[in-house]
Amino acid sequence: MNRNLLEDVNLATRAWGVEVTRVEVRDIEPSPDIVKAMELQMSAERQKRATVLDSEASAIQSINDANAKATSLRAQAEAEKDAVVLAAEATARKMDIEAGGLARSLTAVAEGLQKMEAKGAALEATLQVIMLRQYLEAQMAFASGNQTKVLMFPTKETVPLSYTGLKDMLR
Repeated sequence: MNRNLLEDVNLATRAWGVEVTRVEVRDIEPSPDIVKAMELQMSAERQKRATVLDSEASAIQSINDANAKATSLRAQAEAEKDAVVLAAEATARKMDIEAGGLARSLTAVAEGLQKMEAKGAALEATLQVIMLRQYLEAQMAFASGNQTKVLMFPTKETVPLSYTGLKDMLR
């Protein structure tokens, strides 16, 4: 600023043969109106920067909240999927084991039918017990719900399969 002022002063004084070698500004006192305008401008700039920073912080926080929620939902969905898969695998394994046991039981009964054709009464009683067990398991599954039920217990005449029918199926 001093250099620019020196050049301007020398342009004005050279015409009179005077050259100024040094200019120094020590203190500038602007009018109170200018000081007030400068303060208002600086305050407005500060408020503008604060508003912009608050807005940017709010936007970043919203993005972070949304990302956290999405991550949480993905993790929860993955855990639920894993639980469903494990439950299905356990159910399938249980069904395989039960089917294998039933197959072995029926195979043993079929072999017994072939070997003990003459001892039909004991074999018939065994088959009746197996059929009764299956019937009662079905009734227990039916009874496990919350609705009102009427359960009928089987007699020899009401069991769905008869010894003769089962014997014919296994041959």
